[in-house]
Amino acid sequence: MDMVDSGDWMINYNEVIKDKSLSYITRLLAADLINNPYLTLGDFFKNLADVEVDILVEKADHLLQDDEEHFKSLEEMIILTMMLCQAEGVSLSSEQDIREATNLLAIITHGVSLGKKGIVEVKYDKLSLGKEFENEVVFKRI
Repeated sequence: MDMVDSGDWMINYNEVIKDKSLSYITRLLAADLINNPYLTLGDFFKNLADVEVDILVEKADHLLQDDEEHFKSLEEMIILTMMLCQAEGVSLSSEQDIREATNLLAIITHGVSLGKKGIVEVKYDKLSLGKEFENEVVFKRI
């Protein structure tokens, strides 16, 4: 399956939609981005239900484990990261950029989960995978 258009680090949304091994969250995001290619990271997370955030937290947790779910979760988190970066206009010019953005998405996912549980305040308008926002405070303990 070729979900990345070669050379451009761009996700082929139609291929993502067809891939039943990906979660409905990822496939629905791809369908939404076909119709409206711009979406902020904050809006993406604000629109997720608690159970959907929990699904993404589980995938993020598998990134740290050495089990059979690791590679499935890694693939999905990379695809999700690349789609969200495209939607935000964040450039990913190397594999290192993709790795860093994927790790950042996993961290943000956990922070949003804590926010949905009332443990931290989430500044959704400041959430981004762009390097220009890397020093922004996006979570504040309540």
